[in-house]
Amino acid sequence: MNLMSPETKNTTATAMDNPMLPLLVVLLAYPTVLVLSTSPALIAVPVAICAYWMLLRKKLFFFAGLLTALCVFRIEWLPFLLIPGLIVGGVRFAGGAALAAVGTFFAMQAMHIPFDFAALAAVNGAVPTHTLQNFAAMLALILGENYPNLQIGIFAVYLVSIVTSTELWWRVHHLPDNQNKFLKKCSATMLITLAASAFTAVQDYIALVPVFVWLWQATADDDTRETGRLVRKVLIAYPIVTWLYVAVQTAFPSLSIPVYFVWAVVLSVCTLPTLDVEQNNILNKRFKAMSSQ
Repeated sequence: MNLMSPETKNTTATAMDNPMLPLLVVLLAYPTVLVLSTSPALIAVPVAICAYWMLLRKKLFFFAGLLTALCVFRIEWLPFLLIPGLIVGGVRFAGGAALAAVGTFFAMQAMHIPFDFAALAAVNGAVPTHTLQNFAAMLALILGENYPNLQIGIFAVYLVSIVTSTELWWRVHHLPDNQNKFLKKCSATMLITLAASAFTAVQDYIALVPVFVWLWQATADDDTRETGRLVRKVLIAYPIVTWLYVAVQTAFPSLSIPVYFVWAVVLSVCTLPTLDVEQNNILNKRFKAMSSQ
């Protein structure tokens, strides 16, 4: 029995369709508050991510390639951003990325910064694995921090995640994406990036600010209403989950659980089926257009 009046339903629907709601949700989450209070410079991360994907969407491939230079700060993110750009943008993107790589190399040489991947890994790896918020932390929690093949397992999952992200963009790439499908693919890619990268900390989840807005917008379509509701519920749960975890850690300081990773996996699982809906919509429109000719 439904006790909600039509007026109540309409009011709820209007509130849920408010474009500012996802932004408010992600701003209230603990990672955002943590970054704003301790490392406000990290706000540049979601801005750069948003700019990168929107440049690809606007077909400004060369400029999107130039932005890959920023991956020098998080080199393990590079494959997840570079490969979609190459698939979508081709030679123009490759030209921008190549120029970015050359420029970054000479800039680091001029500033006497060694371009040493081992040193970078050592700096990021200074934090115990089990305190991170990624697959590595989950594996360390299950197998133990000192498990001899832990790093091999982490690297294997990283490679599988790159292949998964590549398949996401390569599949039927010859068909143009509509806006919703493109935003969902961008969101899924960023979720995979955070979950699979070897050094993902709580602060890195600031990268999800544009993802919240994109998924909220992309799941508003009537054709994906049922699955869209589920995605939105997971999004709304995010700040609640983050602050509950803060409360638990305050009570038990030694406790470390990759709850952000689990949440990201749940959101990915909820988002990926909606891509099939969008793909069917694209194919149906294409078929109707061919039939009408």
